[in-house]
Amino acid sequence: MAYETDNRLSGKTSNPWNPAYSAGGSSGGEAAAIASGCSMGGVGSDGGGSIRTPAHFCGICGLNPRPAAFPLPDTFLPAPEPSPGSA
Repeated sequence: MAYETDNRLSGKTSNPWNPAYSAGGSSGGEAAAIASGCSMGGVGSDGGGSIRTPAHFCGICGLNPRPAAFPLPDTFLPAPEPSPGSA
């Protein structure tokens, strides 16, 4: 993971507290938006720390809950036990 958020369209996303610093990689744009008050929160996946690292860079908290805490349609969860009497 790169520790910088940069693209050809909007350029580099800087840390909202000090533009000389990076907002972190992957979700750095969302972390910067939340830290600067432009967004109340965000949702994403945290593979390799891609939420927690940018959150740390921007001085906010990024959470990595267990997959079962917030099940998503594309998340694999075990099938429920069949109820008694169902066929």
